[in-house]
Amino acid sequence: MANRPFELVLHVTHDCNMRCSYCYAGRPRPSRMSLETARQALNLAHDFGGQFPELVVGFFGGEPLLCFDSIVEFTHEAEMASHLWNWPLRLVMTTNGTLLTDERAAWMALYGFEVTVSLDGAADSHDQQRVFAGGRPSHERVVDGIRALLRHTESVRVAMTVTPATAGHLVENLDHVRELGVSEIHVTPDYSSLGWTPAARRTLRRQLAEASRYYARHFARLTIPPLDEKVCARIDPDGAWPCGFGWAKLAVSAEGNLYGCERMVAQDDDPRLRVGNVYDGLDEQKLIALRRQADLTSDGCRGCDVERQCQRRCACVNLARTGEIGRPDDFVCSYERGRIHAAGLLASELVRRRSAARMPAMVLQEEACHV
Repeated sequence: MANRPFELVLHVTHDCNMRCSYCYAGRPRPSRMSLETARQALNLAHDFGGQFPELVVGFFGGEPLLCFDSIVEFTHEAEMASHLWNWPLRLVMTTNGTLLTDERAAWMALYGFEVTVSLDGAADSHDQQRVFAGGRPSHERVVDGIRALLRHTESVRVAMTVTPATAGHLVENLDHVRELGVSEIHVTPDYSSLGWTPAARRTLRRQLAEASRYYARHFARLTIPPLDEKVCARIDPDGAWPCGFGWAKLAVSAEGNLYGCERMVAQDDDPRLRVGNVYDGLDEQKLIALRRQADLTSDGCRGCDVERQCQRRCACVNLARTGEIGRPDDFVCSYERGRIHAAGLLASELVRRRSAARMPAMVLQEEACHV
């Protein structure tokens, strides 16, 4: 994967001003990463991943914008390290969007941040699960934050989580986000939910199919990576980037503990998943062993007709569903098949639309040949 970047994800705080129903980070708690911890994390990233052509530093939480002054400090530190090591740097952030202001958006645009904002669609869907600590709805504040970003940059993405309760509104929620001016939408199901009944799964798969047709209509100005990835996987199953867990990514808790993925930090209290500390070093053998667990092919997956297109090896998804990083469950299978089917519909619809657009010109050309 010669062109793949190395990802360093900094959990600048485990505190949060929201109480989302499906949060995988666990209970918010006061914590704040120190500048020295961030500095040590950068050094460790260079030692472990310096052979990669680019460094991506991500700011995560909790809600990272609760510590905006720390983010400013860490950004300057990362810029200096990038120049010192001659290692190209890209800056990204995942935020709930409620603390975004014009001033902060302008600063992030100045440093070229790629910002992902969590928005689950229209207010009726979003406010079912994404509320402030006191229970107030957050949709209006999030939309204000997105608009602040869009006044300064086009590098705005939305992360949309789909629950069993909102699965039937996927397409209308995509349309809501697109109409805000956002051109990239990452759709992910709530893997932690126990509510994915057979009926809810069928609803999600129907909506994914409809989403592929919606996407085709707006393809020139919209990106939905979960469908793009599956189109590419159908064409070249070996060409898609695998998950960076265990070899191209490190996540660092506010206290400096190391994990293979930001979604494994949670309460920062699981010794099975912890692979060191920025002050004591990285346990590379443990990280490799965890990666091997994720790479194991589950008995139920052997010989599957879509095995090479499936994301069954996502360690954090498997952990959420089964408690084991190498074992997916039937919901993962159902969702992956739904994505693969929707990607096929997307490709077919795009070809059909291109052919339909070319047909009048082809008819005119044929008529001209007979004049």
